[in-house]
Amino acid sequence: MKKDEIKIACIGNMNNNMFTVVRYLKDEGYCVTLFLLDEYGHFLPEADTFDKVDVEVKNLGWNKFTFHQESKESIKKKFEGYNFFIGTDWAPAYLFKAGILLDIFCPAGSDLFEYPFCKLEKIRPLPTIAGIEGWRCSKYQYYGIRYTRYISMEPTNAELERYVKEICSVNSKRIPALPFLYIKQYNENYFQKSEFYERVKKIRNESDILIVQHCRQEWKGDKESFHYKANQIFLKGFRDFISSVPKVRVNLLLLEYGTDVNASKELILELGLQDRVHWLPTTLRKNLIGVIDLCDIGVGELGKSWVVYGSVLEILSVGKIFIGRRNDKEYSENYSYLYPMFNAVSAEDVTKSLIEISLDLNKQKLIALTGKKWLEEEIINKSIKTLNGCIENKAMSESNYSKVVPFKVELTLFTYTLCSYFIIILNYFKIKLTRSYNPHAV
Repeated sequence: MKKDEIKIACIGNMNNNMFTVVRYLKDEGYCVTLFLLDEYGHFLPEADTFDKVDVEVKNLGWNKFTFHQESKESIKKKFEGYNFFIGTDWAPAYLFKAGILLDIFCPAGSDLFEYPFCKLEKIRPLPTIAGIEGWRCSKYQYYGIRYTRYISMEPTNAELERYVKEICSVNSKRIPALPFLYIKQYNENYFQKSEFYERVKKIRNESDILIVQHCRQEWKGDKESFHYKANQIFLKGFRDFISSVPKVRVNLLLLEYGTDVNASKELILELGLQDRVHWLPTTLRKNLIGVIDLCDIGVGELGKSWVVYGSVLEILSVGKIFIGRRNDKEYSENYSYLYPMFNAVSAEDVTKSLIEISLDLNKQKLIALTGKKWLEEEIINKSIKTLNGCIENKAMSESNYSKVVPFKVELTLFTYTLCSYFIIILNYFKIKLTRSYNPHAV
């Protein structure tokens, strides 16, 4: 099968990852369509580029609560003519419902460690119709991931790896993460189009060192959660650093993004940092990349050990000094080398890292450029090569759904469906009885 005979469906656009994949696949000569699910506004294609891009985009609008609205036949019809499927978010659930095996699943996070394990709402006497359908969608998500041919995911911490081991079958092959950023568009002209460019340029001109931490403000909740970013650790370490270098003009940029923005603002006042911290509203990646490019240092999450995630790749893509948390023993065997960074687990680590950087900023900037090279070699180029191989293998050997998925799985999902229909019927009668009985009627 020739490249122009292969029709690829990229489903879901969490973190704008699929829009990036679509653009690289088009560059490789494939016919590809981006299917949007129920997306956040800042994860739409126009959030990633200032230019009009010739990409076919179709809007599905799906989430877990719309699962019952789409029949097996309606889903199959939407993907008629496509022969290779790449998905994220709720894509595994919907395709599995239609009897379509996802070729590549690239988890964004919650779709791997949270979505497949949703539980029924604890509402008496019955779960809501939306609740039961969300629960059923979760079950399909589990099996949709389990029978995916390839899991596109970089090695990560042990806590997240256990979900891969628990869900994925022995037949699912692990491949590198799909290219996360379309770095071909990154140049001075692109950066300067950011709506915050002039505002941040002014702060840049007033700073000897400019730092950005653009991940979500999430630190008040469960510290074992994958959403925990430990922003408070960085802020305390930052406070101690500026106290130790009173003659150095240091400023920090943060985004008003996350559930703990107000808590972070209170902490900043408590630490006396209000004159050093500048808040930007939640924005689009195309604006954010220009902001990061104006900074010297980018700070990631300090809550858990990671090697690859959105914020670090965005920082590496413009060759900036990076401070984050990474346990090298978990990742060193999977790469020819690891990108340079300053490791920080505590506020003291943050302070020491910033002091070391400030002692020879120009030297550290040169070292940081290796991170951009690492991103291109170890993530983007390797990923595109692997992706081409996966598509070529699929073109040569077509798998049969009925041979891959055991009958007992089909029976299990059929049972879940009967259960959900039963609860929906009970809900219907409950509503009818409630409406017919009104003790206050005259």
